[in-house]
Amino acid sequence: MLQQTAVELLSTPGWRRHLASLRRVLLARRAALLGAIARSLPTGDPPQPPSGGVHVWLPLPAGADDRLVTAAARRAGVAVGPGSAYTVGEAIAPHLRLTYSRTSSEGLVAAVDRLATVLRDG
Repeated sequence: MLQQTAVELLSTPGWRRHLASLRRVLLARRAALLGAIARSLPTGDPPQPPSGGVHVWLPLPAGADDRLVTAAARRAGVAVGPGSAYTVGEAIAPHLRLTYSRTSSEGLVAAVDRLATVLRDG
């Protein structure tokens, strides 16, 4: 029964419209996030635009502790993930995982501004 319901849902024209709408929203949010990072967090190593998914991986300066930066960001009201929590073994370099699926473009810009303050203040 569940599989039949899923097949019916996924084969309707409404599902295709929903996916197209969701894609537009996610691309706009990704662009807003990457633009805010470029403006507020200029670094020598900008994040690569993802070709899929809903996360941007933000490189941190060499020697930074991604878990300490994550904790400081959360105290500033910004939820990010420490890159090391998403790797197997030791991370090559410190990163933050920034998710753009549930926050508006405006909210992402504001979050990057707060994150920039956290990174500047150490």
